[in-house]
Amino acid sequence: MRTQVVTRAFRAFCRLFTVFAITFRLGEAAVPGPHVFANANTTGLMGKGATLAALTQHSATYAVQETHLTAQGIGRFKKELTWQKTNLNMTHGAPAPPKNQSQKTLGGKHTGVAFVSHYPLRNLVHHWSDEDYSTGRCLATAAYINQRWVTMGTVYGFSEGAHSVEVQQHTDKLLQEIGRASCRE
Repeated sequence: MRTQVVTRAFRAFCRLFTVFAITFRLGEAAVPGPHVFANANTTGLMGKGATLAALTQHSATYAVQETHLTAQGIGRFKKELTWQKTNLNMTHGAPAPPKNQSQKTLGGKHTGVAFVSHYPLRNLVHHWSDEDYSTGRCLATAAYINQRWVTMGTVYGFSEGAHSVEVQQHTDKLLQEIGRASCRE
């Protein structure tokens, strides 16, 4: 007999909780905005403009790591976004070093960061050293979304020797500047 009472009470509690969870949205806007923020490690960005545009039906801003885009590749990818009529804008960090010495090389080494958005973007003033910034692993950006500048940053951590304290400290050094950049804006 007691098992049935506990089971009924538990079912009643679950129903009440479900109704409460569906009816009231605690900690979230009653009407969430139509903009999506996402993060992607694309393992190369060239040729993926249409795919990025198709990921959402709403407006979106993507933080992208491992773009592999060299200086020539960045220009080519921006043209791709235009040709595909994606309505996406792009801002990027330092170009990835080319995989080889050919002047026509578009693909670079496993580095490069960018932001791609349906809204206007601008790079923020940063205080990374030239050496750190030139790794193509850090970027601070702002997007003009719904009449407000939203500050964002991305860091693509070092993978080679990632378990060593020295490499972790170098990645942490890059991350600290993201915090400083967002506090300044």
